[in-house]
Amino acid sequence: MSAVAQYTGGTGGGGFTACSSSFTVLPVELLHFTAVPEGPHVTLLWATATELNNAGFQVERSSDGERFVAIIHVPGMGTTQQVTEYQALDRDPLPGLSYYRLRQTDLDGTATWSNMVAVQREQDLLLAYPNPVEHVLHIAGIGPDAVVEVFDPMGRMVLERQGTGEQLTLEVGHWPPGLYTARVVGGNNVRAISLIKR
Repeated sequence: MSAVAQYTGGTGGGGFTACSSSFTVLPVELLHFTAVPEGPHVTLLWATATELNNAGFQVERSSDGERFVAIIHVPGMGTTQQVTEYQALDRDPLPGLSYYRLRQTDLDGTATWSNMVAVQREQDLLLAYPNPVEHVLHIAGIGPDAVVEVFDPMGRMVLERQGTGEQLTLEVGHWPPGLYTARVVGGNNVRAISLIKR
């Protein structure tokens, strides 16, 4: 975008001199972009100081910092001179280290990207609650495409279930009391947690 600035004044009776100044007006002035792991989710937070013809944002995620996939779309404010705060939630984040960035798109389709931020999620964080349990058991921190196996006090498998997200809910009221072991198998990662059935 080109703008013309006029300078008035000078020596010997006044007048004006026209000076042409070319500069680029950024479509969005991004104040910050952060990603915060919170339990089984990752919260994405960012803010803009100003927006010009901003159609919206895509939150993009990557496991290696090179190949990104869009996971969340957030509409922009169009044009505004006010500070605007945004928040999005990645409900099924990747285990371990992952990367996020923003893809901002203008109304004319032009796109710009933010710097990427890294998030380290604790892969070994496996929760079972309530523990001890009587009727309904929740196992959290499973991870995508993992298999949950539960073994009774004698070491016999009493349950095998494919995980479909970060949490699995089980009805265990019919299990005999005792010490059980839940094992989560995902890729090359195997984690286990002890359960007490009352």
